Formats: sequence, C-alpha cells, structure tokens
Amino acid sequence: MYLQNIIKYLLELFTYKGRIGRWRLALNCLGSFIGMYLIFYIILMALVVIWREASVPMAKNENFMLFIELMHIIWAWAVIFSLIKRAHDLGYPGPALLLLAIPFLGIVVLLIILFKKGTTGPNQYGEDPLK
Repeated sequence: MYLQNIIKYLLELFTYKGRIGRWRLALNCLGSFIGMYLIFYIILMALVVIWREASVPMAKNENFMLFIELMHIIWAWAVIFSLIKRAHDLGYPGPALLLLAIPFLGIVVLLIILFKKGTTGPNQYGEDPLK
C-alpha cells in the first residue's frame, strides 16, 4: 500500500493535468529537488568507486556531466508540471506561465502562483484539491 502511494505520487509529479494547492506545490518542488539529489549522490558515490578503480578522472568524464544535466532536466520537468497544475488551480491555462519569463512581471506572477488562494470548488481543470 505504501509503495503504491509512492508510485502514484511519482506518476502525478510528471503529469500536467489536474490541480494542486499551495502546500502541494511546495512539497512537489522541494520533494523532487531532495529526491533528485539523493539519487544523484548515491549514483555519484558508486561512480566514484568505479572510476577510482579504473583510474578515470571524474572532471574529464563527459558521461558524468551528461548525467548531471539529465537530473536537472528531470527536476525542471517535475517543477514545471507542478506549476502548471497550480495555475490550473487558480483557473489559468498552463501557457499563462510563459509570463514568468518576462522580467519583473514574472516575479508578480510567481508571487500570485505561490500565495493566491485557488478557485473554490471544481473548475474546468478538475476538482478542488482541498476537498
């Protein structure tokens, strides 16, 4: 049962459909960040042991840098999809998040996403996440 809940959470993390509240947004962003770095350091420690035995300098290994970038892309994907679901909770479509790229206006939009109460009751994007 516990494992099923973890799998369900991870699958929800990588989809943009539905709505999430403010606390769930914080949990998704922070949880995915911490999870990504825990996985990263476990794999990094394994690679350090392997590379030491093979006498391969880590800084010159292109696969290592590719791995770091892949981890950042996965984390960004989870955060962007969480932000889209939060915009849905406010009644805005996902593309409205493109406003985040505009200097100064992006800060205002981010503050709205982080602090404004979501739509009460169901909206076109799904049920109220607080129910």
